[in-house]
Amino acid sequence: MGRYNRRKDSNQNEIVEALEQAGCAVTDMSTAGDGFTDLLVTRAGVHYLVEVKSGTGKLNQLQIDFHTKHKPVYTVRSVDEALRVVGLLG
Repeated sequence: MGRYNRRKDSNQNEIVEALEQAGCAVTDMSTAGDGFTDLLVTRAGVHYLVEVKSGTGKLNQLQIDFHTKHKPVYTVRSVDEALRVVGLLG
């Protein structure tokens, strides 16, 4: 399986900071490659696979394949979306 050039989306640091301030443990996995999600987030003993996209960014084929194999994977574009995924916003 190939690797795409990995770079953080412009909103990733802001999302990580907000999740950590809300009490989540966050591991940056953005350099793992082969479609692995950008973040591994843990809250209250539950793990979440989180893909960060900015604006209208789209998943590449490796990400699509990973997301299909490892459900659920959550794609977020904002702090509010990330907090919603982990159950901190309604």
